[in-house]
Amino acid sequence: MKRLFIAINLPESLKEKLELEKEKELGNAVKWVEKHNLHLTLAFLGSVKDEEIPFIIEKMEKAEKGSFSLKLKKITYDRIPPRLIWIELEKNERLDKLAKSLNQKPFFGHITLGRVKTWAWKRIEPEERPQIAKELNFEFQVKSIELMESILKKQGPEYHILQSIKL
Repeated sequence: MKRLFIAINLPESLKEKLELEKEKELGNAVKWVEKHNLHLTLAFLGSVKDEEIPFIIEKMEKAEKGSFSLKLKKITYDRIPPRLIWIELEKNERLDKLAKSLNQKPFFGHITLGRVKTWAWKRIEPEERPQIAKELNFEFQVKSIELMESILKKQGPEYHILQSIKL
């Protein structure tokens, strides 16, 4: 069994920009996603048997072809107290259609930047808790989708590309 998901991997230049945007004032209250792990999940598949992988790849290959552009709108967090710090994307019909073709579950396109440590958040005085809503103006071309394996390790997840499909 492999823990799998289908993702759009970000260009290295965009990962560099996002690394600079992480909100450092939260200090140890956030476990930041490692730069090399930044991605946009289209479908989380969970534990998958090896014999099911060819069917997943076939489904990916049938996805609508043609690259498209994605715009990143802002960095925000999900609620109070926050659980995630993420990047909101500009509405994109191509992205929504692609995600729906790969996964029947509701899709909320975002890029996770970090996970808030609840215990550390609670230790910050309420009036000192930062409001995160930083506007962004980044854009990139989506040229492929990847079948990714997530291997959970003590120091954090390790992602490997099993198959890349050009759009």
